[in-house]
Amino acid sequence: MTTVQTIVRGISTTSGINFQINKHFNKLKRAYCKIKKCRVSIELAKNNTHKDKLYCVCISITIPGKQLISKK
Repeated sequence: MTTVQTIVRGISTTSGINFQINKHFNKLKRAYCKIKKCRVSIELAKNNTHKDKLYCVCISITIPGKQLISKK
């Protein structure tokens, strides 16, 4: 079974963060069962001048023959 590797920088990991990541990963897994590897990286955005905190999230999914990366 494929699991999610979560990397968190600059903030503390909470069970709520892990729950949301696993919930969305399981939804992806139901849509496409051949996912080999999934890595989620979350870090506090640099030069953050906003009142609310902004985060950089990078999701890397490996499927047979390809690696898909999403950054936001």
